[in-house]
Amino acid sequence: MKKTFLAATTAIIVAGAFSVDANAEERWPRWYLGLTAGASFQPDQDYTISGGGGTGEFPYDAGYSFSAALGYKIPSEDGFLGNSNLELELGFRNNGVDSSDSTAQASTLMANYILNIPTDAGLNPYLGAGVGAAQIDIDATNAAGANGDDVNLMYQFLVGVGFEPETIPNTEFIVGYRYLSAFDDPKVSRTGGGNVEFEYDVHSVEAGFRLLF
Repeated sequence: MKKTFLAATTAIIVAGAFSVDANAEERWPRWYLGLTAGASFQPDQDYTISGGGGTGEFPYDAGYSFSAALGYKIPSEDGFLGNSNLELELGFRNNGVDSSDSTAQASTLMANYILNIPTDAGLNPYLGAGVGAAQIDIDATNAAGANGDDVNLMYQFLVGVGFEPETIPNTEFIVGYRYLSAFDDPKVSRTGGGNVEFEYDVHSVEAGFRLLF
């Protein structure tokens, strides 16, 4: 009886182990942590001072950007959303205003959908879009006198390519471009009274990696 019980128990454990291994292989890995850094470029953008205070232009210098994302990879067999990523992303961008000590910064929280395009060459192009919010902070010492921050709804588009080297398992390196813009023009307070309304959009070229777990 003991031998029968022991044999049955062993069979159950072995079957369970194979089942766990199969399930683990099926779902491993899907989650990832993504980190990117790069250069950000803002086109010269118009501003308007409230109350008939005039208009002008912010001529931006090149700046920098970085982001961190927690994502989930949806496998190809999972129907309509297969071969795609869902992620929640924190980001930051900083650009100076030409010939001054002025700066424009944006801290973002975005929800992204990324469509992966597998190829036989080992490269994985991707396209993506996201929506979220940003706290946009501007400190302009030029004639605008803008000094403050505003929270705005944002959208972005992403395009790039990923590469998963066989020698570094569970790691994907990415190079990409993104465009980030506000749905409505931010508005901040002005030194001396009134408000300054200005355009905000930024282009970024970035590189980074995803650690799958």
